[in-house]
Amino acid sequence: MLVLENDKVAKLVKFAEENDYSMDDMLDMKNGQKEIAGNIPGHVYETGPYRIVYSVENQLRGKTRHLSISKNSNLPGVNDTIAIMKAIGFKNDLEDCLLDVEKGELISSINIWELIY
Repeated sequence: MLVLENDKVAKLVKFAEENDYSMDDMLDMKNGQKEIAGNIPGHVYETGPYRIVYSVENQLRGKTRHLSISKNSNLPGVNDTIAIMKAIGFKNDLEDCLLDVEKGELISSINIWELIY
């Protein structure tokens, strides 16, 4: 069962908003010249079976929320995914966001992007 602690979620969101990524930052991460968000404790919240990574990115299309939810070899459930999105402050429904699913033998994850503006 998913349990989200409001103070920890608020801390995660505040950290991401205060440490947003520029396009240069994202290119540096892709090239291994900068730590990815998942390696920075302020961007990570672990609860139950989930590892939640949240960042704010200044992409070409605009400022974007980026949420990654990973779990062991199974994908996070839809209801838990939606609950996490809402707790973080996503405004759109899951089907209105950009999604990428990574299914692995040991870890599976879903990445969700939402345009802020």
